[in-house]
Amino acid sequence: MPDIVKQQRLHLLKFLLAGLFLLDIGHTFLQQYHAPLDGDLPAIVVPAPEYKNILKHPFGVKAIMQDTAYAGVNRYFVHQAMFQYFRIAPQCFQLWFSSIDSIYLTSGILKTCIHLILILLLAAYIRLSPQGDTWPFIIPILLVAPLFQSGGALFHIMGVVERSPTYASFYAAPLIPLLLFFSPAYLASQNALNRINQKLNLWQIVSLFALAIILPFSGPLISGIVLVISGASMVHKMLLNRSIHAPRIIKQWSNTFPPAYSLLLVLLNVLCLYSLYLGQYNAEHDQSVSIWTRYALLPSGLLHQLTNKLGPPLLLIMILINSLIIKYRIQSEQNKKIFQLLQWIGLFSLFYLLLLPLGGYREYRPLIIRRDTMLPIFILLFFFWGLSANYILSSLSGKKQLYYISFIVGCLMIFTLSDEPNYKANQCERMALTTIQQSSTPTVRIDKACHPLSWIPIASPGQSWLSSELLTIWGIAAPAQRYYQE
Repeated sequence: MPDIVKQQRLHLLKFLLAGLFLLDIGHTFLQQYHAPLDGDLPAIVVPAPEYKNILKHPFGVKAIMQDTAYAGVNRYFVHQAMFQYFRIAPQCFQLWFSSIDSIYLTSGILKTCIHLILILLLAAYIRLSPQGDTWPFIIPILLVAPLFQSGGALFHIMGVVERSPTYASFYAAPLIPLLLFFSPAYLASQNALNRINQKLNLWQIVSLFALAIILPFSGPLISGIVLVISGASMVHKMLLNRSIHAPRIIKQWSNTFPPAYSLLLVLLNVLCLYSLYLGQYNAEHDQSVSIWTRYALLPSGLLHQLTNKLGPPLLLIMILINSLIIKYRIQSEQNKKIFQLLQWIGLFSLFYLLLLPLGGYREYRPLIIRRDTMLPIFILLFFFWGLSANYILSSLSGKKQLYYISFIVGCLMIFTLSDEPNYKANQCERMALTTIQQSSTPTVRIDKACHPLSWIPIASPGQSWLSSELLTIWGIAAPAQRYYQE
């Protein structure tokens, strides 16, 4: 009977914890549903003339053969996905909702799904490690979920899924196929489930091959991340083996994986190199700031990122405390693998940051480093926090475990309370769209308090042609209707 009661209580606890997570996801959806749209959507979804080439030439062959530059030259799959999604989904939602509600549902659901899938993938990585298979799956989920900010002060410094649907699609979304592709490599490196050298089945090979083709032509960070992962892994293996014989290390590294996966890794890295080369034909690249100036800005950007708000330093302190607890309070063979993983994360972060200035300059990213370019490092830190915390929870018992649970709850509550609700963020934009929809005149004047589907105020009707075309596609504006602000 006591065992039955214990199991019932455990099931009840898991049910309550799952309920907390669902509330968190619901809060995230409301945040993202009420977020404004962005000024890049019209150019991608209509599309603008400068983006028509990318939809026709996915691998940039035209740019190389004709020695010409065009926008988004190596980002075909994100452009195509956004083009299709933001044309089809609003029409589907309009079967039940108004045309204006449908576009905010389209945007909110997209960003919430990215948010949810990234959390589940990180929790799966934690769960699949030898250190993370003790506690129920809901525990690693709850360890990382509060770190994902959708609003409030910490969002602006460490937000993962942007409130802008375009930026969410280009930066956070491609991390999903990236994590899926590298999951066999992670399993092999952790010696989990005895998967080393196990053959991949046909479905896995086909899926991974598709990901190897898609990833290099997705978001702006992916090719760099892949090459840094490979480089950092090689250097880390050299340090562990105290060897400088690169060919032997490469052979040992590739032998860690199933043969088919090793070939797919080579294919992915080759295509990523090609994608970086193709990037020189991207008309959107701004090289007006010299490479030396960009490197000079790097320390200021990193300092601003780590000290401007409480979130990043608190996360680093949480990881430091976990590392000290593992080193001095837990005696296990798994400790070594955890610290090797932390070393690898450090190497990756160093190489990644040093390569960032090579990606060009953006006016909206004046210090090179911003939450979007820091995204892969934050994801790795979230993962290590969840992995180490889950490991400590399973290793401690009695009062020590209760004290540690109190530490976890206290830290995560800071992140939870920082994710402040803002359910009126797109109210002004909605009013402007309603004004356009209800007007029967060919030219509509709207208030200049906000500028829908534009980054800047729209001074004349002619400037709104692209946004108006998109509103016509969505059934909000009449054909050839234009709007302006004054």
